[in-house]
Order: sequence, then C-alpha cells, then structure tokens
Amino acid sequence: MADRALAVCDPTYLNAELSHILNTLRCNGYPTKFVTSIIRQCKLNKSLPPVPPNNQQCPVLVLPYYSGLSEKIRRLGHSLNFNVRFKSSCNLRSIVRSDKIKVPFDSRPGVVYEIKCGCKASYIGETGNTIFRRFDQHMSNVLTYKNAERRLNGEPTIGPGRPPKIEPRKAMANAIKASVVVEHASQCSLDPRPKIICRESFFHLRRIKEALYIKSNSTINRDNGVAVSEVWNALINKFQCCTLLS
Repeated sequence: MADRALAVCDPTYLNAELSHILNTLRCNGYPTKFVTSIIRQCKLNKSLPPVPPNNQQCPVLVLPYYSGLSEKIRRLGHSLNFNVRFKSSCNLRSIVRSDKIKVPFDSRPGVVYEIKCGCKASYIGETGNTIFRRFDQHMSNVLTYKNAERRLNGEPTIGPGRPPKIEPRKAMANAIKASVVVEHASQCSLDPRPKIICRESFFHLRRIKEALYIKSNSTINRDNGVAVSEVWNALINKFQCCTLLS
C-alpha cells in the first residue's frame, strides 16, 4: 500500500495518505514500529536512483565440475570479471548408453511388408513380429502343403519330424486356408521374397497402412484389410504415396 501511495499520490496529499495507511494498519492490530519501518523503507527505495543496466556482458567459461577445484576457479572468475559455468562430467549411464547396440532395421518388430513372387505376384500384410519371423511362418505353411502333397503322391516328405497323422488333402486345405501365399505357391514354383514397406509399432495404425497399401497396388490378398474412410482413399489416389514400384 505504501508503494502504491508513493507511486500515484500527489506530493501535496502524500503525507496524509501515508498517515491514513499507518492508522488503518495500527487499528487492525499491526505494530506501529513495524508499519513505520516499512513506510520508511518504501520512501528510501523511492528516493534511490535507478541502477543503469550493464550492457557489457562478461565472458563465460564452461568447465567440467570437480569438487574443490571448481569453487576456486569460480572465485577467481569473479575477481577477473568473467563468469564460470560448470557442466557434469561423464557418468556410467552416459557411457553405457553410448555403447548401446542398435537393432538392424529389418530385425525390428512391427512392420507392413510385401512378399513378392518371382512371377511378380504380390502379397501385402502386417505383423507385430519381425519380417523374418512372419516370412518363416508363411514358408512353414508352404512346406506343410508341399509335404502333404508329396504324401498324397506317395513321395518322401522334406524336413525333420514324424509324418503327420492328418489326412493329406485336409492338411493341404488347412495350409491354403492359413495363408494366401500357400495358395499361390501351390500354383507357382518360383521363389517368394519378403520386403519391408514401412515400420509401425501401433497395431491400429499398422492395420490402416496395410489396407491403404493393399488398395493402392495389385495384390493376391483375399481382402482389402480394415475399412478406411474414402477421404483417405481419395488423398492416397491423388498423391500416389502408397503405390509400390514394380
């Protein structure tokens, strides 16, 4: 209140206003000596000339911190008119993290992928696993189909393990049902090759990207994936951002 009175009151009425403040605070239980000292300090601050800003910046020295030595350097800097700042030195965590092994791009989980046959037939899918793990699952189904076909024709099977007890025709049907890649491999003898289209760790976004790539390319997929708004389809078709090179 005293600062406000000193700032806005006319000098003619200033003393009366300060007396009114003193009496009001004293009636509300504030000690007279305490209020008087505060008013006196406010008057003193008002009369002091403002400190001119120092536009000249002191040089700054940044050093690693070492206990005991850094304090002496700081005191020396003050005496020579330069500022000393300290930064933390290397710790065990920073050393260990800098030595972290980076996982190769094709060994990271969560991808939209393409399996392309030598005949140019293309299958697009998504997986939360690595592309190698998902491709092995497809090829395991292909091997199951071909072994069932060999058993049906009286030929020896390929791979370790006991012969399956399931009837060959049923095993072939189950393998085709499990993967359209198997269905294509039953009609084409050329080798398929996997390729990562993009990485996406979030399942919902991965399904959307899979659907957009399926709709933007000629594939052997049995369906178009999840439903995607036609607004997105129009944008994708306009900019061709999901079209894969042959």
